[in-house]
Amino acid sequence: MRRIFFRLAAFVITLNFSAIRAQEIEYVGSALWHQVNGVQVRGDYAYCAFRYGLMILNIVDPANPTFVGKCYVAGEGKELALAGDYAYMAEGIAGLKIIDISNTSYPILIGGIDSVGYVEDVAVLGNFVYLAGGESFYDDDNVIIADVSDPHEPFVVGHCFVSSEATGISVQDEYAYVTSDEGLSIIDVFNPRQPHQA
Repeated sequence: MRRIFFRLAAFVITLNFSAIRAQEIEYVGSALWHQVNGVQVRGDYAYCAFRYGLMILNIVDPANPTFVGKCYVAGEGKELALAGDYAYMAEGIAGLKIIDISNTSYPILIGGIDSVGYVEDVAVLGNFVYLAGGESFYDDDNVIIADVSDPHEPFVVGHCFVSSEATGISVQDEYAYVTSDEGLSIIDVFNPRQPHQA
C-alpha cells in the first residue's frame, strides 16, 4: 500500500510540474500545419511558402488566422521574399516563381525561371533577386542573380560559387550574405553581373 501511495504522489508531483512548465508558453493560434517552410508578414497578412505554393492568411486576430488566398505552383515552396506587389518564391527543383499579390484574395503566378537548379532561399533588393541553392545550370554555381525589373520576364544576369550547397541568402547594400554547409560567405554584388567573394 505504501508503495502505491509513493508512486501516486510522484505521479501527481510530476503532473503539477508539467502543468507549470506548459503555462510558461501561451498558445495563440495556428493554421497550415502542412509543410510550411517560410513566412513573411506584411501588415495584416502572413504570406506562407508551403509545399504546394503560396498561402495568404489574415492575422488581424492572432488566435484565429483566416484563409485569404492561395496560388498553387510546381515545386516545393522552400522560402519567399516580398517586394512591392510581388512574392518571389524559392521553389526547390522548380527554381524561382514570381507571384502577383496585389489582390491578396487572388494571387497569380506571372513569371519565373526554371533553369537555375535547386533553389533553397531567395532575397530581393531593388530590381534584382538573389537565389541560393544546390547545383545550378551555370557551371555548377549556386548563387544566382536575376533581373526582375519586368517580373513577367525575369532573366539571369550573374552567378558565382560559394560551396557545395548554399542554404540561405540575405542581401544588404552591395553584399550578399550566404549560408552553406561551410559557414557564411560574403559576396560582393555591387555589380550584379559580376558577383565575387568579398
